[in-house]
Amino acid sequence: MAAMDFPQHSHQVLEQLNQQRQLGLLCDCTFVVDGIDFKAHKAVLAACSEYFRMLFVDQKDVVHLDISNAAGLEQVLEFMYTAKLTLSPENVEDVMAVGSFLQMQEVVDACSTLRALSPPVGLEIPTVAGQEKTTNSRHKMELEAPREQEEPIS
Repeated sequence: MAAMDFPQHSHQVLEQLNQQRQLGLLCDCTFVVDGIDFKAHKAVLAACSEYFRMLFVDQKDVVHLDISNAAGLEQVLEFMYTAKLTLSPENVEDVMAVGSFLQMQEVVDACSTLRALSPPVGLEIPTVAGQEKTTNSRHKMELEAPREQEEPIS
């Protein structure tokens, strides 16, 4: 008997699920925020969020979330499917609020880190010779979650 390891398999599966989500294919739940419908897969949501895990115990297919920020939710949903979280000073508070509501400590921690590193929005950032002045409102931070090592199946 031989056990074969396919380290990219989980990444490829999430990529396919994300494509399905973006096309609205094979999604088994819809949640509504600010009048916008978000289609997704219950299994992915429940795997990433304790809030969704508990919610889906009741077998709900359409969920009206008590979140008032569709843009923050979109970033968190994208993170669930891609392990990449795009944060900027403009969206960090919204993403953090959504992450907190959905009980996703990893997202909250990433937002806290960016807030601690970023000067207030609109504050001029000193330049290096040859670079033009900028404000931190143009800076974005993309965080990628570390991939866990898959264990071979025996």
